[in-house]
Amino acid sequence: MAGLGKRFRDSGVSLPKPLISVDGSPMFMRAVRSLDGLDKDLSFFFIIRKVDEQDHSLGKVITNSISEVTLVQLDSPTRGAIETVLKVEAQLDPEAPLLVLDCDIAFRSELFNEFLNSAEYEDFDGALMYFDSTDPAYSYLSIDEANLITRIVEKQPISSKAVVGAYFFSRARTFLGIGQQIVEQFDPTRDKELFLSSAVNELVKAGARMRAIPAYFENFGTPQALLQYQQGQQTLLEIVIPCYNEVDLLPALIEKCLQIQENSLVRFVIVENGSTDNSRAILEKFAIPTLRVIYIPKNLGYGYGVHQGLLATSATLVGWAHGDMQIDFSVLSTLVSGSDLNQKAFIKGLRQGRSMKSRLFTGSMSLYMSLIFGKRLVDINGQPTIFSRSLLAEVKHPPTDFSFDLYIYALALFRGYSVQRFKVLLIERSHGSSSWNTGNIAIIKLSWQMIKSGHRIKKNLALSGKK
Repeated sequence: MAGLGKRFRDSGVSLPKPLISVDGSPMFMRAVRSLDGLDKDLSFFFIIRKVDEQDHSLGKVITNSISEVTLVQLDSPTRGAIETVLKVEAQLDPEAPLLVLDCDIAFRSELFNEFLNSAEYEDFDGALMYFDSTDPAYSYLSIDEANLITRIVEKQPISSKAVVGAYFFSRARTFLGIGQQIVEQFDPTRDKELFLSSAVNELVKAGARMRAIPAYFENFGTPQALLQYQQGQQTLLEIVIPCYNEVDLLPALIEKCLQIQENSLVRFVIVENGSTDNSRAILEKFAIPTLRVIYIPKNLGYGYGVHQGLLATSATLVGWAHGDMQIDFSVLSTLVSGSDLNQKAFIKGLRQGRSMKSRLFTGSMSLYMSLIFGKRLVDINGQPTIFSRSLLAEVKHPPTDFSFDLYIYALALFRGYSVQRFKVLLIERSHGSSSWNTGNIAIIKLSWQMIKSGHRIKKNLALSGKK
């Protein structure tokens, strides 16, 4: 936080960039909330300009907002992020993990949280998160088949993996040692700035294992980026659409999503859920800025893809619908406008027009799960599923398979959400076929899987102590 924030100043903003309001709080707090999923005691080190403390009490705002804070005030600008971080070298535990975080970004990544919470990071020298982009304003990763970083290039899209402004080192000494070397060798006639990417590149050359992890990313670093984010916050409903091997449906799906977005407050997030067909190439070909797409490198399950998509949302209401286009997405606006949108709303479709066999399967599974949970559950896999954003914060280690629907439905009931159901007519698929429903054997296997998942979910919800 020792930068000048020149672009905001040039646009007439007198406040230091870290104090500019984002979602009703200072920008630096929006960045800090990216770490809410970490189950660790965190110590914060804020490096600020002394003039920002003198003129705007930046340091006082920080200490009033966060406990366990060490403040370092700089009299003059540094030559780059590496030199800035080295200003707190004396206060760092060299054996402890170190995360260097920009103050003008936000991210969400369940994979990164698990990487740190499970201590998996101890098997690596560090990690960087990335998001999909080709904007030359960012730095870009090159990675190998094991998701290890091979190099970073500043401001040049050598891939579609743009770097999130959060650099993690498994031990602080890993960064401190290479950082000092780079500063000592810095030549202003040759080197533009002391970028953190330089430290990562030197570590990788020396054999360091730096993990690349996908994340959802928001940028507030320029007036234009902040304006785009604020405009996105005006969206009422964001719907995640998981797609797995739906290459034939994608053009029609994209067209439908864009049509609805143009005339409503509904926005879509397509999750390319590790397809093995040509889905990614089709989505990259369209590359429409107003339609968000998240790419999952490897399919880890239906529930995993939906959850990652939900983590990428920011609207008041969120939810998901299947990518097979068996429901008319136009119903989404109707569902929202005809629902009681309180702080604990849970809205779910009741599928109509299904075969007798499908209705019997759904009815028997609904009855069984109702007996397990002691609460009435109907058409568990009905779509779409829509709920108030507050429920998403309650989601902890959800199932990654098709029982994700059951988990969210049961969680809403156990947390006292107002469940509202609406009839939704199913439409016959125009292309392709179901990736799981290949016959009676597949249905039996899914039934057994759902039964086991139901008992496991009930146990986990009971352990939370909130029935």
